[in-house]
Amino acid sequence: MKIGELARLTQTSKPLIHHYLREGLVAKPRTASRNSAEYDQIHVEQLLLIKELRESYFLPLPLIKKIIKRQKKLPFAQQFSFRLENEYFRPLDRFFP
Repeated sequence: MKIGELARLTQTSKPLIHHYLREGLVAKPRTASRNSAEYDQIHVEQLLLIKELRESYFLPLPLIKKIIKRQKKLPFAQQFSFRLENEYFRPLDRFFP
């Protein structure tokens, strides 16, 4: 998919996507030509995770970058539990039994 479709799917602006790419928060896309790149579902998931961490947890980008690097090192089962936890529990829910 092109960056316009990625921006629409994730409700993220194109300049912000480019910023995340420069900061190393999002994987580099596959380049089709000098001025064209192809994005896939991985990019969608990465952008949605960044958006969730910023909006729900109010985390700064350097900390999000550390979380993303650490998550890449986790086995798939732990990555899956991290996603489930973020999907079904709001931040304040974690403080109450």
